[in-house]
Amino acid sequence: MEIRPLRIDSDGMVYLLFSEGYRPGGYNSARAANSGAVPYKYQPDKLYNYEAGIKSQWLDRRITLNASLFWMQWQDILLESNTSGATNGAWWNRGTINGGRAENQGIEVQG
Repeated sequence: MEIRPLRIDSDGMVYLLFSEGYRPGGYNSARAANSGAVPYKYQPDKLYNYEAGIKSQWLDRRITLNASLFWMQWQDILLESNTSGATNGAWWNRGTINGGRAENQGIEVQG
């Protein structure tokens, strides 16, 4: 994670942030994988976060205004597979699978 603040004055700053994270991949049980319900090996998922914002105080620090714009990209989302609808939906057929992609974007304001 890296924050690059730029001080406007002693009461305000703007910043840019990029962070990334992941959850490690792993293995499902061979018994569940042999049933075809889940893969034997699943890949890690990855998250990339981009953010820009301002933190400021006004009127001799009587008013605070913080705002940020963010955009997150998530790839290969790890999902718990419940195979109750699969043929022979026994409890041991459960495991972890990689899902698709997702994005989240928005604005956050605090005053």
